[in-house]
Amino acid sequence: MKKGLVSGLVLLALGLICGLVLASVNAITAPVIAENEYRAKLAILGEFYDVDDFNIELLELSGAIDSVFLLKNKTTNVLEKAVYSVRSYGYQSDIVMLIAINADMTVDKYKVVSQGETAGIGDVIVGYDFQMQGENIANLDAFAGPSATFSANAVRACFQLVGARAAIDFAGVTPQIVLTINSLVYNLDPATFLTKPFVATITYGETNVQTQVYLALNFAFVEMVNPLDPTPEQTFLTELQLKAQQVSTVSNRTYFSAYDAGTHTLSITTRGYNSANPIVLVVVLNAAEDAVVSITPTSAESYIDSHDYAGTYGATPGIENHLIARYQASQSLDTVAGATVTSSAMIRALQLLQSFLEGGE
Repeated sequence: MKKGLVSGLVLLALGLICGLVLASVNAITAPVIAENEYRAKLAILGEFYDVDDFNIELLELSGAIDSVFLLKNKTTNVLEKAVYSVRSYGYQSDIVMLIAINADMTVDKYKVVSQGETAGIGDVIVGYDFQMQGENIANLDAFAGPSATFSANAVRACFQLVGARAAIDFAGVTPQIVLTINSLVYNLDPATFLTKPFVATITYGETNVQTQVYLALNFAFVEMVNPLDPTPEQTFLTELQLKAQQVSTVSNRTYFSAYDAGTHTLSITTRGYNSANPIVLVVVLNAAEDAVVSITPTSAESYIDSHDYAGTYGATPGIENHLIARYQASQSLDTVAGATVTSSAMIRALQLLQSFLEGGE
């Protein structure tokens, strides 16, 4: 009895030590990563322009646009160009860009600063000509992206976000955009959830118009839930995307990725530790689609390489099957120590499945 207690205390102490070490490492590496990204932006700014030709002012912001370099005339101090550091989530990573805008609101230059998209597919956005140079930033009809849809849509979202902010910077005023997200939930309708994964209920404008909208996986506006409702102006839609990215009730790392009504089969994709190769749960439902017949995971998670779980859960997908078994037995779903990211991804997927079965209740 005492031996078991001592062993438990030793494991607890080791867990606390490991947690402190990881926190310390993160505290050390996070500023380094941020500093490296900042230096990369400065280097690209130097590629764009001779910085000695301008008075440069740096605005630090929060949200999708984290900073703006304001380039002002050295004699008159009039704002001539603004270079925006903006990010949007693509297929499996944040895509960070620098986009330079002229005072007449035309796009001067742009470049992808960092990304972690799929090699040979999504990463073609690096150096890609999106046909936006010389175009008015508001003219997104000119945008032309590669066939990597998620990555291209993220880049398009970057231009869209910059357009809204540039209108503020070059007008010299900050408009009050009145918009509240009352709720943001998963779309549970199999007829639409593959292309419109989220539904937001919003209140916007000075007259407090309330409506519902469909959002894409990167939280960009897709269309109105009720086609008869008027579409909000672009300034509201841009603000909606910015605010939706901060809401924690849904995650674009977990979503419905396939549905077959004939076989009552549903697929849920969820990103764990191996973000490049997400976990996919193939779920076979009963005819009424209110109960699970089977759940089969496909996973390339790597927890077995760094933790000795072979005796408890077995090799991948051991932890995934462990959580599936607990879910099917109506037991609590808890993260697995040492594989928190993997188990958290699984829990999100199983919770989404349960919401589907319950019709969103």
